[in-house]
Amino acid sequence: MKRKQVIKNTYTSRQIFIKKFMKNKLAVVGSLIIIVFVIMAIFAPIFATFDPNTTDLLNIRTSPNKVHILGTDDLGRDIFSRLLYGGRVSIAVGVASMMLQILIGVTIGVIAGYFGGLIDKIIMRIVDIIYSLPDMLIIILLSVVFNE
Repeated sequence: MKRKQVIKNTYTSRQIFIKKFMKNKLAVVGSLIIIVFVIMAIFAPIFATFDPNTTDLLNIRTSPNKVHILGTDDLGRDIFSRLLYGGRVSIAVGVASMMLQILIGVTIGVIAGYFGGLIDKIIMRIVDIIYSLPDMLIIILLSVVFNE
C-alpha cells in the first residue's frame, strides 16, 4: 500500500504578517491615508494648484472654496500648496535623520561586534548612560554645546 503524503501549509513570516495586517481594517485604512499623503507630498508640483510662496493680497484669509481648497493664510498664500510643499520637507528631514541613525548605529554595532571584549563593554556602558538620561536633559545639553 502506498502512503498518502500529507502536505502542510507552510507560510513565510512575510505572508503571516500580510495576512494579519489585512485583517486589521484600521491599520489598512491608516496605511492607505499615509501612502496617499506621501505620494501627494512627493509629487507636490503636480497636485498643488498655486505656488506656495506667492502672495495674493486680494485673497487674504479666505475660507475654503473651489479655488483654494483649504483657504488662504494672512498673506493670501494657498494653504493646500504650502501643506504639500511642507510635507516634502518633513519627509526629507525624517528620511535623513533615519539614515543618519542607521549609519551611526550600524557603525558602532560593527565596531562592538568585530572587536568585542573591552571595547564592546565600553560601548555598552556608554549606551546605558545615554539611555538613563531623560531626553529633555540631552536636548538642553546639546543646545548649550552648539550655542543655539
